Parts: sequence; C-alpha cells; structure tokens
Amino acid sequence: MLQIIIKNFPSILVLLLILSLIPIFGNLFSFSEPLEASNELYRKELSALNSMDKLREITENSYKIAFPSAFDTIAYTELCSEIVKNRFKHGPLNYTFRENWIAALCGKMIWSHMSSIVLSDDILKHNIGLCSQQTIVFIDMLKRKGIKVRSVGLGLKEGPGHFLCEVFYNNSWHLYDVSKEPSWNRVNEKHHSLDFYLTNKESFFRIYEGKISMPILEKLTQTYVYGDPEIQPGNKMIMFHRATKLIIYLLPVSIILLLILSSKKKEKVAEVRDLSFSDKIELNEPVKQGS
Repeated sequence: MLQIIIKNFPSILVLLLILSLIPIFGNLFSFSEPLEASNELYRKELSALNSMDKLREITENSYKIAFPSAFDTIAYTELCSEIVKNRFKHGPLNYTFRENWIAALCGKMIWSHMSSIVLSDDILKHNIGLCSQQTIVFIDMLKRKGIKVRSVGLGLKEGPGHFLCEVFYNNSWHLYDVSKEPSWNRVNEKHHSLDFYLTNKESFFRIYEGKISMPILEKLTQTYVYGDPEIQPGNKMIMFHRATKLIIYLLPVSIILLLILSSKKKEKVAEVRDLSFSDKIELNEPVKQGS
C-alpha cells in the first residue's frame, strides 16, 4: 500500500491541489437572500454593509449627524442596536463548502457547532444569523468603541436556549436583544439588567410578548450564564475558524511546492540513471586491438 502511494505521489498531489482550489474559485453553493420578515426589522438594502469596517463607518457617520457634540454611550448603543436589528433576519448560518470546507466538513462529521460562523466579518457576508451570531456582531461593534459589554446565555444546552447581552453604563448593566427584537416600549423599565427582570418577570413577559411564548420564556429564565466582558463570545471557535482559513489558503501553495520538489527529484533520479547507463556502456565496450 505504501509503495503504491509513493509511486502515485505526484498524481495524488495534483488531485489534492484541484480539490483545494475548488472552494477558493468555485461556487458550489448558491446563497439565497431571505424574504422580507413581517415580524422583524430586517432591511435588505443594508446587505451592502458586508464587513465590520463598513458597518462601523455607517454607524459613526449616522451618530455624528444625530449627536455632533459629545459622545453618549446610551445613544451609541441604541444606534448600534437598531442597525443590527435591521441588518439581519433570524435564521441558521453555517459555513458552506466554498467558504470554509474544513469547518463545513467538521460541522457535518464531528460537531455541528464547528461550522457555525462566529467571525463578525464572515457573519456580515450574509443577511441571516442566529441570536448568537447577531449578538456577536453587536458586541463587536460596542467593544471596538470601548464600551463594556458581556454576553448572556439563557436556557439549557439541550434547549431551548437564547443568546443576548448586557451593556454597562451609568454604573450598572443593561439588557439588549438584537435578535428577538423585544418591544421595550411596552414597559417603563427599559433595558434594565437581567437580574431585575428575573425578579420582575411580568415586565419581562410583556417585553417579549409575540416574540417568545410564555412557556418557552419560563424555561429560558430558569438557567442563565454571563460571559466575560474581556473575552469575545466564541473565542475558541474564532481561533479554530481563523486557523482553518489559513490552512485553506496555504494548502494549494504547499501542494504546488511539493509538486515542484517532486518534479526536481524525478529529474535528478533520471540524471543518475542516465549516468549509470553510460558507465555501464563504457564498461561493457570491447577493447579495440591495435593493428
């Protein structure tokens, strides 16, 4: 078996090279834009904001127009919240084979979460996102502005579950949900902390009325976990996705180099064989007798 692999090594490398180039240049999977959502603030035209740089630029420009004087954390947080709400429609978002074939395969074969996109710039290449993915973008926007924010996970791992965050200002934490888009105007206690709403569940239920059913909300509030404000949510998966993307782009280069080295090695072997053949001819050549 090993001899067969060694013998066909160049052919195997060529095949791997073709496979490694498909995700980069091919378009194996088409992405369909989500339809207008009747129960969400999604606006399709905001799909042009397909990177964190573009998202931050429009946010900064909009903020300067509305608040040209001093910086206000609450106003900036509210603006970021509205932009993210309008930017995405709720839906599952995973890497396709074309985008990151390593993560896509790992998601199919090992653990489904391994293909779930957690890099903000990659999330913004799409118009849909789960609660965690939309919140990741929102948190990233605030952190880049120096605003303290932490993730909040509700529910059990086996489900149901929900992902939102708290923003720190006025010496306390304030709850924000850019995915489910609750109606804060229904209560006087807007954007209080999760701790507050857990002891005032009537207000909490009123905010999410029409978004999350009462039985589900009851289950969600039974267990909750606060994230570390110093750590970006999904930091381990972020490292994995960055590493896989690096491998994907380095793999073709590595294979090409191996093919070149293999070709040069073949040439040297051929030269050695030619020399050996010449030596044998000289050794076997009959000695001519003088006249």
